[in-house]
Amino acid sequence: MGIMWFGGVALYGTAVMNLGKLGASIGWPVIQSMAVLSGNVVGIFSGEWKGAGRRPFTTMLLGLTLLVVGILVISRAGSL
Repeated sequence: MGIMWFGGVALYGTAVMNLGKLGASIGWPVIQSMAVLSGNVVGIFSGEWKGAGRRPFTTMLLGLTLLVVGILVISRAGSL
């Protein structure tokens, strides 16, 4: 896990340099959103959400959807 974290931070640092003036403003929300997204996807596949009920699972899916939409908005804004 430490190697993966270090690799993610290294990729973040490289990407920030390539994103220009707003690199940190765009890159940090994206890396944090991807961490939350990947953690929840692993939780779904590992059975962590079994027995949680429909409403919490639906709320989590809605939150993940909003994170993905946010990433798309940030990436679109960064390309303008």
